[in-house]
Formats: sequence, C-alpha cells, structure tokens
Amino acid sequence: MARRKELTLRLCRRMSTGDLARAATLGAGIGLDRLVSHTYAMVATEAAFRTLVERRGLKVVVHPNTW
Repeated sequence: MARRKELTLRLCRRMSTGDLARAATLGAGIGLDRLVSHTYAMVATEAAFRTLVERRGLKVVVHPNTW
C-alpha cells in the first residue's frame, strides 16, 4: 500500500555509548518485570509461542539457560 501511494518511509536507529545500561537502570527502577506474565524454560518454547498466538500473555519470556 505504501508503494502504491508513493510514500517514503525513513527510519533511524541510533544508540550512544551507555544507552543500553541507562535504559536497563531506568527499567529496573520502575519495575518492568511486572509486565512479564509468563516465563518458560527453553524446552517449553512451543507452549510459549502458543501463549503468544492465543494472546494469553502480556510479555512472554523464554529463558535460554534453562532446560
């Protein structure tokens, strides 16, 4: 649709040194962990994706170090 209407999309992504650490600190300060509704081990990735597809969770996390 954008091509048919001859729209131009311009995206820019920049990250300065220290931005990631600052964002993590800010996120920890306001308790973003409360947004995680489901947590799964790596062996349960199918269940994790099913949770996403069925829209049963707000934020689904798969921990890569858990089997």
